[in-house]
This record gives sequence, structure tokens and C-alpha cells, in this order.
Amino acid sequence: LQSPHLLLKNLTAPFPHPNIIDIKMGTQTYEPTAPPSKQIREAKKYPPQSEIGFRIVGMRVMHNNNSPPSAGGGDEYTCWGKSFGFNLNTNEEVMRALMTFFHCDGGGGRSSSHYTQHILSCVIRQLTRIKKWFEAENDTLTFYASSILVVHDGCQNLCDHIELGDGASSVRQEPIVKMIDFAHVCRESGGDKGYLKGVTNLLNILEKIHNLEFR
Repeated sequence: LQSPHLLLKNLTAPFPHPNIIDIKMGTQTYEPTAPPSKQIREAKKYPPQSEIGFRIVGMRVMHNNNSPPSAGGGDEYTCWGKSFGFNLNTNEEVMRALMTFFHCDGGGGRSSSHYTQHILSCVIRQLTRIKKWFEAENDTLTFYASSILVVHDGCQNLCDHIELGDGASSVRQEPIVKMIDFAHVCRESGGDKGYLKGVTNLLNILEKIHNLEFR
């Protein structure tokens, strides 16, 4: 193409029943050049962000009822918005929210447990790649108010191959982990220590969940 362009992609499209979570990364959400009034306003929104390194903006989770919607289980979701994330003040509270997102409630049976273990392992692997990029390669960019979006299929009891009709089938889509929202990316020497702190803490929490659930 001869002119600048923007391509949009629906990351939920490959999933029959997508669970979605938006996690705002970094220890601060405003640019250094923002007016003092905005800096104060942003910092007051969620004081724990400077320590935790991220905030759950919102999430949508399919009800875990041991039966896929196509089998009469019902395609129902629970949604949590910004106010929910603002009230998660400790790592332990954030951890419980993430356990809800990944269905780590012990109620899905053995097959669901294996599926959850697989999903967590995939997400941890993708987040580790992001962390390594911030550690080893990024020394010029800072991502203020940027997010990580995680999507996985909320129906735990679908088989690994999904029937599409006429004898065709498709391998179940792996979870997707993407960096999104780049409206406030700045060039700063030294990279983004705040984002790195957030993704490191997020990985530590997910690894703790994985170890608690499947040790």
C-alpha cells in the first residue's frame, strides 16, 4: 500500500466461547509530560499499580457448568469491569481473580483440570517471551497505559479437535496473549522498567497458581 494504514484483527474469532481479560501493564499509566493534574488523577485511580505493576481492567468468563453450550449447557458469561479491578488491592486478591479467569476452582473435574493446566502453561510461555523482550532487547521504548490481552476458550470440556461439519475438524485454538493499546508509547533511554516489573509479577502469580493447582 502507498499510504499509512491500520489493520484490525478480532482476536476472539478463533474461539467458540472466548474468555477474555484486559490487563493494563506498568507501574504508571501517564506519560512523564502529562500535566501534573493528570498525573495526580491517574495515580489516585489505583495506588497498588506502582507495586503490583499491572491492573485488571476487565474480564469475561464463561460459566463452568461441565457442559458445552452445544450440549445444552447454556452459553452464559459473567463480566467484571473497571470497578472490580480497582478493588483488587493485594497480590492475593489479584491471584484469586486470575484463578477465576482460568477456572481454577476445582469444580470442572479431572479433564477440566488438565485443560486448565494446558492453558496456564501456554499463557506462561507466551508471557515469558514478552518478558525476555523487555529484558534483552527493549532499551528505547516505554509503554504507558498499554495492556496485555489474554483470550482462551472458556468451554473446558470440548475435545482437542472441534467438529466443523461435513467430516471436517479443526484443532482447538491455543490461547492468545497479545500486547495492545500503543497510543502512549514514548522513546526513553533504558526501556520500560515499570512494564517489566508488571509482567514479571504477573508471571510469578500465574506460576504460583499453576504450582498450587497441579503440584
